[in-house]
Amino acid sequence: MKYRFSALGLACAVSLSAVPAHAGVSADFSGCDGLKKPKSKDDGMRGEATMSSFRVENPRATIDSCTRALARKQLKENQKLRRAHLLRARAAAYIQVSQPADAIADLDAAEAVLGDYIGEYFFDRSMGVSLKLLRAMALNDLDQPDEARQLAIQASEQRPYAVQIQTVSAALRDMTAKEGASAEDRAAPWVELGKISPGARAIAERRMQAGQPSDALFKSQVEEAGDEPLSLSDSPQSMKLLRGDYTGALVDWVEGYDDGLSLAYAFAATGDADGARGRMDEVQAAIDAIQSAAKGEGKNAFTENNAAIFNGYNERALEPKRNLIRARIALLEGKPEEVAPILSDQVYPATAIARDLYAAYEVEQQAAPDTLGPLTPLGPEPKRQIASVKQMASSLLIRPEDARKRIDYQKSRPDVLGGLLAGVFTMGISFLGGFDRTQGFKSEALEDGSIKVEYTGETTLGPVVQEMTLLRAAEMAREAGKSHFTVNDRKDYGVYWGNSFERTLTGYKTVLEIAYLDQAEGNASALDAVAVIDALGPIYYKSDEAKK
Repeated sequence: MKYRFSALGLACAVSLSAVPAHAGVSADFSGCDGLKKPKSKDDGMRGEATMSSFRVENPRATIDSCTRALARKQLKENQKLRRAHLLRARAAAYIQVSQPADAIADLDAAEAVLGDYIGEYFFDRSMGVSLKLLRAMALNDLDQPDEARQLAIQASEQRPYAVQIQTVSAALRDMTAKEGASAEDRAAPWVELGKISPGARAIAERRMQAGQPSDALFKSQVEEAGDEPLSLSDSPQSMKLLRGDYTGALVDWVEGYDDGLSLAYAFAATGDADGARGRMDEVQAAIDAIQSAAKGEGKNAFTENNAAIFNGYNERALEPKRNLIRARIALLEGKPEEVAPILSDQVYPATAIARDLYAAYEVEQQAAPDTLGPLTPLGPEPKRQIASVKQMASSLLIRPEDARKRIDYQKSRPDVLGGLLAGVFTMGISFLGGFDRTQGFKSEALEDGSIKVEYTGETTLGPVVQEMTLLRAAEMAREAGKSHFTVNDRKDYGVYWGNSFERTLTGYKTVLEIAYLDQAEGNASALDAVAVIDALGPIYYKSDEAKK
């Protein structure tokens, strides 16, 4: 047996195992919420189950496992927290398979049995905020965007430094923005997320660009791209998708190909046919690498399923955009008669690109009405969506926190801030849950001047490890006499005890690369070190009174 680290991407999501029907009592419980089967004389929350290293996230199988587990006699009436835990896992799976009404029913049932847990600070910021966001996802799917948006905002405010909470909240707030919302409003959630998760910064930039007029947008895209090749995920990144480490929180990965084709269109719209073709070739090369990598993984039901998902995305989202690019090139090269055959009779949604193409074609049609017929009318403007947003549901199955209720976070707050501002914490010594706060932390200066800060926690509460690492980064910035810092890179891992065939989640690890700043200096990604300590210090510092 040995320890292994598994990269979990932005959301620290743990895929639930798919189990065959009637696989047994233990498999029903672990296949639903990832925990061991309950015993008769405990609260049912028995810790992480050992699972196959080859597990596959399969929402339908999860629903079946949960349904059987909830009916098992091993689940006692007094084990309310575990019952709610199982109901929440099934609700998340219902969201993934587009059954939001069933998800709402399970969320209602979960909250009905939780009783006194609701209202407790540490429960509300963990399982409680998870329930809130899952409900928001289901309500959005039920076409209730206003209600979903309010819940997403509440969740964001409740836990501002937990990556998966902020990722799902940002996606929902973006999708549910009011019609006519400004580009700044659309980008705002991603700007905030970008402070702790650098991958979100590209999404914020795309949202800002979307607010520009088409001509200006295309011109700025081409000028910004220059001769640099596209930054597209290659086959190693695609392996995350094929192995199941991919979650819907990795929005930037999915949108990269679409962005590459958008750039290709921008080249065509600004008069560079060769540039457009070159960018299309770059996207195709990345797709070829993914398909080659898929074959290299070996043929099995899992890789075939994920290959089918990617191929569906390629056909549904990317191929229509290729047609629009080809049609724009035809116009550029004086071949307007080729536009209709390229587009065929497919209905294209009224995106900015499609509207630009149709407007350019209309100019040609008016000049030659006898030879150029009308195109198939554009469809409605596409509803705002975030790629694979429903698949983010499984990243929200945050374990309930309760052991930290003993920390007097309110009384510790002024002492923490006062000590830091007075320079007392030069060695970073205080106590976290009974052990030296610097135990488990590592840091080193990198060649580029940034600092790597990492923490490996013996806890299965991923957001706790994320927050503790960020808190340590903020302390280090203050110890260095700096007021702000940026997170330039982050990696979140699950720590497993196991072998090639089975493994058990035993903890989490977060690695941040940060850079100190004297002040925010107009940097939208800058974090105020004292503000981070103000928010997280009261939770993780233990006062003298609390230690007694």
